Amino acid sequence: LSAPSGAGKSTSAGYVARGLIRDGRKVRYMTLADLLDEWRDARCSDHPMSVKSFLSYLEWRDVLIIDEAADKTVSTASAQECMFRLLEDVSNGACKARLWLLGNYYKGAIEDVFGNGEAARRRLNENFYCAMVAQDGQLKHIKL
Repeated sequence: LSAPSGAGKSTSAGYVARGLIRDGRKVRYMTLADLLDEWRDARCSDHPMSVKSFLSYLEWRDVLIIDEAADKTVSTASAQECMFRLLEDVSNGACKARLWLLGNYYKGAIEDVFGNGEAARRRLNENFYCAMVAQDGQLKHIKL
């Protein structure tokens, strides 16, 4: 979901998440910065299964919400690897969670977030509902 800052993406996701939790669903809400902090810890661990365990820990939920998934910060190769692996896991069915990516997606954001823009766009268009909040406040389906 793409919309300008202050449009209500996070607030709306929070309300929906609260309802899902009340219905017994397992939901995890985190910012991209939080995700990448945990990713870095998993990668720096001496345990060889740390990265796989970390991804499994995230992916067993019903819904994983990553807020601020696109902002104008420079992504590292490690950050792009994390996001692309999540995208891959959704695409190949290894991730059973519904993955929500909230942000203000700008031109070039897909490349910045995932690294491989063409492959990421293909997976996003095949396996995700990509939407943007239009000027009139309506949700508009977009193809990346």
